[in-house]
Amino acid sequence: MSGWFMKSIPCTGYVCFPGSLPPRAAEFAFLRQAGMELALRTPPEERAWRLRLKHPEWGEAELRCDIEPRPIPEILVKLDPRLTEAERAEARMGGTHVCVEMTAQAGHVLRDRKRFLRFLRAVMGSDGVVAADAAAQGFWSRASLDEELAHDADLDVTALYSIHAVHGPVGERVNWLHTHGLDRVDGFDFDILEPASQLLSNASDVLRSIAFAILEGDARPDTPAFHLAHPGGLVGFVRAAEFQRRASKEYTSIRADSVEEFDANRSVLCEPRSGAFARWLRRIRPSAFLSNEISDGLVFRFSSEATHLMGERARATVSAFAALREEFSEFELPSLVKLGYPVDGARKKSDREHLWFQVHSVGANDFDAELVNEPHAVSTLSRGDRRRHSVQLLTDWVILTPAGPINPRDLAPARRLREHGDELRSAMKRRRSPAPDSPPLFDV
Repeated sequence: MSGWFMKSIPCTGYVCFPGSLPPRAAEFAFLRQAGMELALRTPPEERAWRLRLKHPEWGEAELRCDIEPRPIPEILVKLDPRLTEAERAEARMGGTHVCVEMTAQAGHVLRDRKRFLRFLRAVMGSDGVVAADAAAQGFWSRASLDEELAHDADLDVTALYSIHAVHGPVGERVNWLHTHGLDRVDGFDFDILEPASQLLSNASDVLRSIAFAILEGDARPDTPAFHLAHPGGLVGFVRAAEFQRRASKEYTSIRADSVEEFDANRSVLCEPRSGAFARWLRRIRPSAFLSNEISDGLVFRFSSEATHLMGERARATVSAFAALREEFSEFELPSLVKLGYPVDGARKKSDREHLWFQVHSVGANDFDAELVNEPHAVSTLSRGDRRRHSVQLLTDWVILTPAGPINPRDLAPARRLREHGDELRSAMKRRRSPAPDSPPLFDV
């Protein structure tokens, strides 16, 4: 167990408000209704002010308003995959903001950052249009904060970083995917050039596997060969500055407009290198494995610790899973749970095989579900078996939708479905009465 999350890292972010004039400190008196003590640290008539917040459970934070706070960069709003189109439009209304700073208290990155989100949501009140975690460069809409704060599960690792997908020339596919935020939690960020389409989801298991490997210390900025997936998922890490020096212009030109922040404490996922002199004798090339279509049969690398964190969050959000199945039942969307069954002859609690089951119904403490894949080491189960399974075995869940998979780490597809519900209903009618060249469900 690496315990990579057991550290104290201060949290910084901001809440955006409409208009060009920043709010005054007195406008946050409503925070007392959330149980906070307020202490103004500057004269109340000043536009630049500091307000100390103290909550009996969340700890302490400080609000800060500068004289001329700037609007958030449009490009960051455009690139954040966690925002729906309606949420992007609302975020663009933000013309000013207040900063929020919180000292870490739990010595646990995921719990401290969750507590920080509680402060951001409280400060947002009814007037804020969007909140941002500055370290992760990630935005949180009002709805996404409410979803996350509806339960007490620790944050998922995906909340610690953001993913930006940069398109090539107009009409071309994404040619540069990169993260921000892992370097702020003692890791390093990474780039994938010409990424496969399956990597473009914020909650992609591929990207999460890489992030966990970095934070757990199993992958370093210059690891020559790393087993990311089985079978065949071997990749290498090359420091970004070295990549720019040694790779061909065909590839370096993709990152040509990058500034210093895209070379410092950052690596590019490349073809693996092996042998004492391989790093010098072979030309550096981006990872072909991560550029080609990702096969459904691959098993991606997650440590026992990462699996444990994933399972805790899945079990803490099972009520959300049940509610979402009910909400979208008219669309007959497939829903599945991943259950960890002890393997034959298991000696440790972690000796489990994680299997996917299609869910028929959700009970108070169990699922009626059917196994959809063939076990390798659980002789008591076979593909097609249907029975009731304890929720204590749960390690993940997913609802497959036209807007992307809904899972414990990413509920944005559910919000997109709500925005596009009428389009989906019309598309379902077309499918029931198909016409030649019927258009796709909808484009999100």
